[in-house]
Amino acid sequence: FKCIEIYQIGQKLKNQSNSNANSDLKEAIALAKTGVFGCRLNIEVNLPLISDEAIKEKFYSDLKELEL
Repeated sequence: FKCIEIYQIGQKLKNQSNSNANSDLKEAIALAKTGVFGCRLNIEVNLPLISDEAIKEKFYSDLKELEL
């Protein structure tokens, strides 16, 4: 969930940061978004392997939180 936090902070900093560091900020936002996407993919691909419905439901809940 740190990637989401970094992504959200980056979004808040848009148009408020030093213009010389703008490309660094955009890169940080893109990397955070990629991290969230990778996490989602990992959860989705492994869900069919989980037989415990309570655990599976927790992962579905986590997926909802990982939406950007």
